[in-house]
Amino acid sequence: MNLRIIKKDIVFFTEEFVSDAFLSLNFTEDDARKDKVVGLINDALNLEDETRTVISHPEGDRRAFYRGVYENYLKALDALYDKLSETNRPAAE
Repeated sequence: MNLRIIKKDIVFFTEEFVSDAFLSLNFTEDDARKDKVVGLINDALNLEDETRTVISHPEGDRRAFYRGVYENYLKALDALYDKLSETNRPAAE
């Protein structure tokens, strides 16, 4: 996988997360939930910026470096998806 593809994937996955988050905003009336979702959107955009900054300054073996950064990004984005799911889960009655 080359650097151009990694950068495109990072942008694509972030856009998908933001799209899913905005979709979830349309289905909630609770202002506290909306604030949490907006916070998650900001976290995703910050994660993208940080990852793109780190990926632009490789250290050591480039393949291993890019693979590590890419895997860390995917793990962090997966954690954001988990938080989004938790935020959208209906409250126990």
